[in-house]
Amino acid sequence: MSVLDGGTRSATARAAKPTEILVPTAADFEAICGEHPRVGIDVVRAIATAISQLLRQTPGALVDHMQG
Repeated sequence: MSVLDGGTRSATARAAKPTEILVPTAADFEAICGEHPRVGIDVVRAIATAISQLLRQTPGALVDHMQG
């Protein structure tokens, strides 16, 4: 998310064994999307799907909280 919105990273990861990771910057993501637009579409679609699912759960969770 921080690559898209410029905010701070909000997750931590722990590897079970020695691992190499890539930490893309916003510029990296822009370059990848420029060269491979489908990658950008897939990433944005995955994020939109996750947000949509969370928003669909919100009304029920709010009602449960108010009744509990």
